[in-house]
Amino acid sequence: MISETITNLATFAGVLIVLLTINAKLALITCAPIPLILISGVIFSKQVRLFFRVSQSKMGELNGKLQDNLSGVHEIQSFGREEYETGRVDEKNFDHVRAMLQALKISAVFHPSVEFVSSLGTVLVVGFGGYLAYRDGLSVEDIVSFLLYLNLFYAPVTGLATLLENMQQSLAGA
Repeated sequence: MISETITNLATFAGVLIVLLTINAKLALITCAPIPLILISGVIFSKQVRLFFRVSQSKMGELNGKLQDNLSGVHEIQSFGREEYETGRVDEKNFDHVRAMLQALKISAVFHPSVEFVSSLGTVLVVGFGGYLAYRDGLSVEDIVSFLLYLNLFYAPVTGLATLLENMQQSLAGA
């Protein structure tokens, strides 16, 4: 996890330097979506950690119930309580699944949101790059190279978003 974070940050910084050398104005436009991604990341991490904690709690209850049933299997069988205990285990399992699905719903919104905001950055670069090419004579080669570097620029941002989710799940488990 730490090595991925360092790699993503180094890639982000390196590509940002290259983008700044190609065209500083376009590089600043490229950085415009980053605050939105950071703000959404903070909001996401607060919400999803709570749901992952609930999910971990429900998993603990399920494991506790399974342990009780396994250690008392002879008593359960002696009193003919197999169906009753199966129902209780199913209930604990469904509680865990519901809690995990709530956390995954938030994740299902967050990751596409990061991709969407990153795509907005690309749209801004294309629009502003076209304007600069028309007005200031920015070369087509610079715009094309800039757009190719954009994929390298936003990939670490997406990778960090995934790491953020994994970190929240790990913190909830801890």
